[in-house]
Amino acid sequence: MLWIVNIAGSLAMGMLYAYFERFPNTQLKLLLTTGLLGSFTTFSAFSAEWLRYMLQSPLQALAYAFGMTICCVVAAFSGDWLVKRGERA
Repeated sequence: MLWIVNIAGSLAMGMLYAYFERFPNTQLKLLLTTGLLGSFTTFSAFSAEWLRYMLQSPLQALAYAFGMTICCVVAAFSGDWLVKRGERA
């Protein structure tokens, strides 16, 4: 479940990033990114799961951390790309 939440939040973050590049609004950007998405995606939950994996198997913990990070970064870039692609259409 944490994977879905973090990937969905990263996708939304990428989309908002692209939106606010075109339509700047600092207060709304902070509310939606830091406020809403910051509470939706939780680094503390990721850290707790990572620690659990680390205590069981350091190799599994590394795979978990790299996998989550790569998926979330790809989702953020995808969100940015989707919004910018939609602007061109």
